[in-house]
Amino acid sequence: MDHDIAIKLLLRLHRGDFFTAEQLKSIYQLTTAALQKVISRLKEMGTEIICENQGYRLQHPFSLFQEDKIKQYLPEQLKEHVQVNALFSTDSTNTQAPLLADNRYELSLCVADHQTAGRGRQANRWESPPGRNCYSSLLWYTDLQVAALDGLSLIAGLAIVKVLTKFGANDLKLKWPNDVFWQQKKLAGILVEIDLCKQKKTQIVIGAGVNLYLPEMVKQKIKQPVTDVYSILRLLPDKNQLVACFTAQMAKYLKTFYQFGFLPFYRLWNKYNLYASQHVILYSGNYYHEGLCVGVSQQGNLLIKKTDGIHAFSGGEISLKKKIAV
Repeated sequence: MDHDIAIKLLLRLHRGDFFTAEQLKSIYQLTTAALQKVISRLKEMGTEIICENQGYRLQHPFSLFQEDKIKQYLPEQLKEHVQVNALFSTDSTNTQAPLLADNRYELSLCVADHQTAGRGRQANRWESPPGRNCYSSLLWYTDLQVAALDGLSLIAGLAIVKVLTKFGANDLKLKWPNDVFWQQKKLAGILVEIDLCKQKKTQIVIGAGVNLYLPEMVKQKIKQPVTDVYSILRLLPDKNQLVACFTAQMAKYLKTFYQFGFLPFYRLWNKYNLYASQHVILYSGNYYHEGLCVGVSQQGNLLIKKTDGIHAFSGGEISLKKKIAV
């Protein structure tokens, strides 16, 4: 109950308007104690709220994802081929994208201003504070077989880099297989989920979480150095335009990927390789591989040079880290 009211309250406050405590108690039929619980719940979600003059307002107002605005920013040739579903709060856009998809469209986009159960790779939680970040999932049905999909998360990373560069970001890097970095800090992550459908089609959900603005309290919850677009640009781009540009870029890349696989992308990905020519450790279950990172192959596999030659590694439940000199 506290969560449901917190979401309604956040929708009322998102523009930055000030409401007295008495107004909010009257609107939502709350006692003083109940209102305090709702405010505490919002803070737990990562919302920065200012309490002043016996009332409340957001420290940083935010705009909402809007389906018509996203459509407006899509190229004309895509508007009839992309379904757009914009939610305020949901569990996970990767979960909702297939549920909301209309199979009349070639691509289906699901975006949300807030996630209660955002997911990263290896069952990690993706911190998803309300309002000021970009949580999106693009659904694509294809007749490509699973074996032909190597490199898909890599092209999604390239699409994010391409779009953010257009918005003015520089010095972006890619960490194999699914992260975007800036100055050694994680800026965005990708989660690709693949499922075989009854219609002999492959269902692919390409989830992308881009940190536009992370409150300090949220950064402290994350177990690695992170950053956001605001720290790079010192301003926040229009997130409806941003997600439309990402969708358009992915539509272009998917068309190429369908025809030629990862081959047209591997040189470009290597240009942004975070660990190019650096010693790395690749963990896979109870095993690890250590060597020099020499980039990715034409199939999107990670290439590590060891004493006995160059070895290729595919994705999966593995993690890559830079070797720290001792």
